[in-house]
Amino acid sequence: MDTVSPPVSPNVVAKILMTQKIKVSSGTLLKAWLVALFTNQFTPI
Repeated sequence: MDTVSPPVSPNVVAKILMTQKIKVSSGTLLKAWLVALFTNQFTPI
């Protein structure tokens, strides 16, 4: 039995992907910064 998904506009898909990408990027940067901070590798500019 096949289920038909409702049509999704490309704009909606793009918006979802951009949101996910921003969350992943910011999470990764934050994690890297915290690791650097706690290992005393962080040097303020």
